[in-house]
Amino acid sequence: MLTPTELGLENLSLTQISNQLIMESLNENKERLKKGNITTIHPEIFLKYSSINVFLGKQGKGKTFTMNKELVKLSLINTDVHLIVIATKDGRVDETFETIKDNITIDFIYVSYDEIVDYLQDLIFHKMIYDKIRNEQLMNKIDNKQITEVLGFLHLEDFSLSSLQEIIIFDDAAYKAILTNPSSQIISMIHEARHYKLIFCFCVQGIKAIPLPIKEQMTTLFLFSGFITQKLFTIFSQSGITNVDYQEFRDIYRTLGERDFLLVDCRKGDFKIINGDLNE
Repeated sequence: MLTPTELGLENLSLTQISNQLIMESLNENKERLKKGNITTIHPEIFLKYSSINVFLGKQGKGKTFTMNKELVKLSLINTDVHLIVIATKDGRVDETFETIKDNITIDFIYVSYDEIVDYLQDLIFHKMIYDKIRNEQLMNKIDNKQITEVLGFLHLEDFSLSSLQEIIIFDDAAYKAILTNPSSQIISMIHEARHYKLIFCFCVQGIKAIPLPIKEQMTTLFLFSGFITQKLFTIFSQSGITNVDYQEFRDIYRTLGERDFLLVDCRKGDFKIINGDLNE
């Protein structure tokens, strides 16, 4: 490492020098670091990179439809999202997803709830290897069999993507043991979504069905119509909304159409109405 004199910084204090060096390093790696932050993918896509998303609504109100619509929109642009992992009971197929999958160009895989933790651990491991191979330009220094294994597991053809993000979907996520157990490894993954660059999506029918660790980390809440006043107050108090009082929130919520929803930014405390009409 160069000395302050060699860097031309000999007249600065150690604090000033360290601040300058850190800022230079951060600026040089700005794009790489940005990939791990909760950032917008596209102005018309409501999912964000490295985020925790909850789709909250009664059966038939548009939760799964809206989530699948996000996947279709993602398929229309170039992003870091290269894989969709759908956690279901016994790994069975999701009928709604199957009806629209031809419109989704991103690879997807079904994984059972019993196997999802092991699968995600393997996914994170292979992503770490991918990053090491790509960042250190080891493509021609590693056995082809190992290269094929890494790329095959990640559903990739090459090392062209500078950053990898996966969407992990828990449909009908209410009261699943792996989500309600505070010591569950998947809870740790949810807390580290930014570090692992994972996009979590949970579909639930009631606010009480959302485990506390998910509520605490929730980035975006997709709130659909149909909740009675009593439950709506609980939703309001646990959603992080701060830009209006409850009365105003309730009055706005009551204007929602059948497939409309409130898009709540849980980090900023604000929300907006999204028209869910297919004709829009």
